[in-house]
Amino acid sequence: NTIISGDISFPSSLRKLNLSGTKLANFEFLSKLTRLTNLILAETKFRNEVNFLPSSLRKIKIPTEFDFQVLSQLPNPESILVSW
Repeated sequence: NTIISGDISFPSSLRKLNLSGTKLANFEFLSKLTRLTNLILAETKFRNEVNFLPSSLRKIKIPTEFDFQVLSQLPNPESILVSW
């Protein structure tokens, strides 16, 4: 597991990101990744912050503790593959 603190900055052109096992307090930085298509959030504290997910997202792996009731709020749910 990796602990990340402070401001996080990735290139906006990033297409794939694996945050599995990281300890993040905030996921707001995801909204700036406008070309992100694949995101792995397994073993993170990501729960209901779907408003931070970019509309370019096509595949997401979410934590098992994710609130499944918010799946309909994903930015483009008809074209997103969700796995646990």
